[in-house]
Amino acid sequence: MELILEGLRQKWDADWLSPLVDMLHDDDEQNRWNAMQLIAQHADTRFDKQLAQLLEDRDLRARGMAGYIVVKRWHKRALPIMEKCLEDPAVLIRCDAISALRWTVAAPAATSCSVTRRVARNRIRTSSKSFPRS
Repeated sequence: MELILEGLRQKWDADWLSPLVDMLHDDDEQNRWNAMQLIAQHADTRFDKQLAQLLEDRDLRARGMAGYIVVKRWHKRALPIMEKCLEDPAVLIRCDAISALRWTVAAPAATSCSVTRRVARNRIRTSSKSFPRS
């Protein structure tokens, strides 16, 4: 799989978009991450409808990766979506939302809205649930 993904990094082929979307459900974390990066870099507006569906996917891993793609592609338009993700009951979705906002170019825009407060609040909320106190 690594060779295929590396080949797509070198020479993009839009015919691979569907298999890459399927890879967002992969058990291998590195495959999901690499697929997400390729989709975020190469997908265009024709992918937006499918991206919106991924944001509602039952698989939390795919939904989390969709958050990264949304922020990377939609920039400031993604902020209301990410605010909703920061309120998601699933810790994975909240953590991916925080990470996506920090990872992408939308992070500076997040500092000018209520997302910043929610990121801080959720960072505390997710970290206190993740580690037992002694």
